[in-house]
Amino acid sequence: PFSLYFWQKNTLKTKNIFPLMALLILPISVFTITTPQNLSYSLLLVSIFLNLSQSKRGLALASLLSVATFFIHPLAGIPALIFSFLNISYFYRQSLGKTKEKILSWIITILTALALPASFLIINNFKFNLSSPFKLGLFQYLSWPGQENLVFNSVYLYIFNLPILILILIISGIVLWFKQYKQQTPALAVSLKLSLAMFIAYILSQYISFEFLIEYEREYYRQRLLVLTLFFALPFIVFTLKNLFSQLKTQNKTLKIFILIILSLTITASVYYSYPRKDKYFNSHSISVSTADIETVSFIENQAGGDDYIVLANQQVSVAALKTFGFNRYLQDNLYFYPIPTSGPLYPFYLQMVYDYPSFQNMEKALKMSGASKGFLVINKYWWGFKKLVEEAKNEADNFYQLQNGDVYIFEYNL
Repeated sequence: PFSLYFWQKNTLKTKNIFPLMALLILPISVFTITTPQNLSYSLLLVSIFLNLSQSKRGLALASLLSVATFFIHPLAGIPALIFSFLNISYFYRQSLGKTKEKILSWIITILTALALPASFLIINNFKFNLSSPFKLGLFQYLSWPGQENLVFNSVYLYIFNLPILILILIISGIVLWFKQYKQQTPALAVSLKLSLAMFIAYILSQYISFEFLIEYEREYYRQRLLVLTLFFALPFIVFTLKNLFSQLKTQNKTLKIFILIILSLTITASVYYSYPRKDKYFNSHSISVSTADIETVSFIENQAGGDDYIVLANQQVSVAALKTFGFNRYLQDNLYFYPIPTSGPLYPFYLQMVYDYPSFQNMEKALKMSGASKGFLVINKYWWGFKKLVEEAKNEADNFYQLQNGDVYIFEYNL
């Protein structure tokens, strides 16, 4: 918020905070999760508005933050570094030459749009996904939702059509920038180019298979590029909202109150959308590590009796293991003994156990791959199909144990 206000005050010469507060109509989901990616988003946003202030001090601090962002998560860090470089080039365009600076910025923009999908392609061993055509799907939810009461249906009408709202805000802001604000904020040309580059990168990434990720995370990984597209386009959304409040000043009191009520309700819906929720439309789970998970990994360690073992469990239990035992417990072929999603070879075996069937055969394959003699399967009560999985696992496991009054079941398998 401070960097955003700093940019507005220094470039638009206004201290009006209403357009900035109105940005809360956009969900704040990316700031409610404590992961490296989400931390990098925060630093990226700060560096964007410091860069756009076009002051030497702002550019210097933004450059340092861009380097920090890169080491936290390169997916946000690479665009942050490129953006800082382009803004520094723009700041010194008189020395470089305006034509040279403009050509350089377009070349880098095109390379950026190609570089991120190219890096995904390299990680994925040059495997393409050309089987289905790309569809943006902006207009797929225009019908009125009908699964909940009036309040929740209204909330989800906003949620489902949020991409359309964002697109309208951005396009309106770009038009306003060209007409009214370009002389005040010429450096925003750089932000517009980077936003365009991120969107092109998103479209190109649709044709990459992302086989190095587990299936349900593939689209989410692509959508991070859409988040970056939005970040670089945020100044244009501010222009739209600023213009809205300027127009509102000249209207009668009744219309002002009506618009403010609509805005308040939209912000409320946005906050609801930003956090984990469970209703008839969506169950976001978002389970965090609990004392039960810590107890589970300690119990399994004692039960193993010093033998090498592996555990097939969900992400929270794996985090509890990392917290309890650290990163130094590896088996054959440098295999960590708990499943690590997106990169660990054990996680696909866990998914087979809970989504197909918890068979000894699946566990046996995992044990042979790891070289361990014991395997444990952990099933938590909050997992989908908990009761059915527990009864099925009892059929082929050598032993099973209950913790936390039956909230956690641990199944033991021996070679």
